[in-house]
Amino acid sequence: MIETERMRGIAKRLLEKTKLRQVNWIPDPPDDEEEHGCTLILGKSILILRNVKPKAEADSIKLTLVKTGLELSPSSIASFESYVSDTIPDAQYDSIQQREDSQLLTELYSEATKVAYKWDEVLADIDGALARPGKVGLDHLPAEQFVNPIPSTKEPAHAQRR
Repeated sequence: MIETERMRGIAKRLLEKTKLRQVNWIPDPPDDEEEHGCTLILGKSILILRNVKPKAEADSIKLTLVKTGLELSPSSIASFESYVSDTIPDAQYDSIQQREDSQLLTELYSEATKVAYKWDEVLADIDGALARPGKVGLDHLPAEQFVNPIPSTKEPAHAQRR
């Protein structure tokens, strides 16, 4: 097993490199409505960063390190987890270290998902458009750039029978 202090150090270094956009986080599609996050794939390990949203408890951020090349077992997985910093009051933390861990993992999650889901690029596009004088936005929707996230139940017009 990996000690909490070692996992905390990994999280801190990941945050530093992620802020500099030097970590290739990739989107991690949610398994269900209760988890969402991103993944970092290295040579002999995979780091999974998830926002866990259980129905009956406060949300938490979980950083999981998985050794590759082995069957999954408790000995091939290490985790570092803390509450999302804005979901519980300060008084509920047992220690200052718990509060700091919460802030660390919340900030890492925020930065990593910006990279994985390209939110920093989207926000830069919006900021750039709003900073320019004059009208903002296109007067038409470029079909090649738009992907409708809602699948259509209708057949395409060219496939309909007459």
